[in-house]
Amino acid sequence: MLNAPDFTDNDSGQPERCDSECMLRIEVSVDGLAGVRFTVDPLAEAVSSLAAVLSGDPRPVHGRLVGLLQGVELRERALLQEVFQDPAWVPDFVTSEPLPTEDTEEQLARVGRADLAEVAADLARMRAASPDLDACRLTPRELRNRTADALLDYWGLVLRPFADRLQTIGTADIAHRAALGATEGLAAALGALHGCIEFADGALLFPKLGVTATVRATDGVWLVPSVFRWPGINVRFDGNRPVVHYPARGAGRVWEAPREADPALARLIGRNRARVLMHLQLPCTTTQLAVDLGLAKATVSEHLGALADARMVTPRRVGREVLYDRTELGDQLTAAG
Repeated sequence: MLNAPDFTDNDSGQPERCDSECMLRIEVSVDGLAGVRFTVDPLAEAVSSLAAVLSGDPRPVHGRLVGLLQGVELRERALLQEVFQDPAWVPDFVTSEPLPTEDTEEQLARVGRADLAEVAADLARMRAASPDLDACRLTPRELRNRTADALLDYWGLVLRPFADRLQTIGTADIAHRAALGATEGLAAALGALHGCIEFADGALLFPKLGVTATVRATDGVWLVPSVFRWPGINVRFDGNRPVVHYPARGAGRVWEAPREADPALARLIGRNRARVLMHLQLPCTTTQLAVDLGLAKATVSEHLGALADARMVTPRRVGREVLYDRTELGDQLTAAG
């Protein structure tokens, strides 16, 4: 899988527009557009976080991961260090097409069932780039099985406590993209995924991925928001349904813990209303808020309605649920507090 370089060298911290003759072009037919899907992918989060931290160039959102890794006895740490040493490339055998119906452990376990021919191809590339690595002395089966066990170990020791937050951030991002697509069209939603992704003339365009190619997405495209991929992107395009991982909105919230309502904010809008607003550091449903805050669901619903009327929160429907998220105004008020 190819990883895009970091595009946040400007003062705003936002991705800069890319200009390059080197272009990956994913053409999406009319039928293929019907197969464009958003989903979260726990395996991708595990792989992206390891690739970011072990390559030696962690970004702010990964900073806490470094400390967490140092505080656990992680089996096969040396092997993972070698497998994920290249920030511009992730072995294909540790990635796969997302399967939203599977739980996290099952998705991670799929690495242990990766096709050995694919593992062999990845191993050949590793040997060509760094022949002295201990991992290069393994057989494809040994590399696959040991890496799969190491990923499960890493998830359990490091990422599992944050699994609900990762899921919530990804789900909220998808709800935002769906709302954008409904109001401004699919082209606008696709073009807003990242500063270096464009949608034009029926194709997704990726400059500066280090590859020039044109592929046909006959079965659609998987679009996967990622917390730990931030601020870059990566793309797998060797099948009929390419997979695009892009940075999720609000990725930094994964480390935030709920705070008590600031007294000044409480005087302004009321104590419980302030508690609701402060608790929305991650999007929540009315039921989640009621349980977390120990309030009646009807009371929380009333507070959310008032906050929505004041444009401090916004509701977004995801399937059968409605998630409430802070708006920019809500973020400003809680940050000031």
